Amino acid sequence: MRSMTGYGTGTARKGAWVLEIEIKSVNHRNLSLNLYLPGEYSALDPLIRFKIKERIPRGRIDLNLNLEVEEGQAPEISLDKDLLQAYEQAILEAVGEGQVSEEFKLSLPGVIRQKKTPAIEDIEGVLEEALNGALDQLILMQEGEGQALKKEIEEYGKKIAKMVQNIKGILPEIQKEHYQRLKTRLKDFLEDDDFAEERIMMEAGVLAERSDIQEELVRMESHIDHLNNALKEKNAVGKKLDFIAQEMLREINTIGSKINNREVLYRVIELKSWVEKIREQVQNIL
Repeated sequence: MRSMTGYGTGTARKGAWVLEIEIKSVNHRNLSLNLYLPGEYSALDPLIRFKIKERIPRGRIDLNLNLEVEEGQAPEISLDKDLLQAYEQAILEAVGEGQVSEEFKLSLPGVIRQKKTPAIEDIEGVLEEALNGALDQLILMQEGEGQALKKEIEEYGKKIAKMVQNIKGILPEIQKEHYQRLKTRLKDFLEDDDFAEERIMMEAGVLAERSDIQEELVRMESHIDHLNNALKEKNAVGKKLDFIAQEMLREINTIGSKINNREVLYRVIELKSWVEKIREQVQNIL
């Protein structure tokens, strides 16, 4: 299991140049890629996107590519002699010979230039090394956070399972309470000379149905099993876990609407709280 939050960097060298890739990821419903590349390397965009999609199924990804001269290495420079000669000719015509120092001439724009960055075809050879290094770090961090999320969800799952068993344990008492309520209602009807037998049967059926939460409890146990099984899967399970949590909430709300019992309603509130916490956590799971 992996979180969608992570960070990684990777580097590779090409001569005196160091290529560095930095990747950050956060949760997102789908895969959203935002690449920030130097203008001269914008053509690498499709290749980088393809490589990321092979390893990252979902999340918002921000990638920065930087290319700098390696620390401790002198940058390669070149002297544009033609441009220098043109400057000297212009200076001679403007102010005369000997009026401007050689240092000033060399400081004029474009006379001394840093050697151009490597060509795209040269960068492609080391790009994969830097990108894979960054993705390896990113995924390692995602897996670490994913294990922490898994442990937390498992704890909530255990609490939910225990509470469901607790409700099943007090269910006979609740059914007895509803039975007494039904007897009272029927007695009221029987004391009414205008009562209809069909109405009595209808009221009895409605009360019996409202007090029956056996099916909901059975489905809750099934959802708990599905939750535990999903947590064991290695593939992306975030959306599956979110669906299971939604189904749990549906059953819990039904139980709360059927049972008018203070003890059960207290337990329903606890169950909803734990399931909502699970939903919060799964939003960050791949």
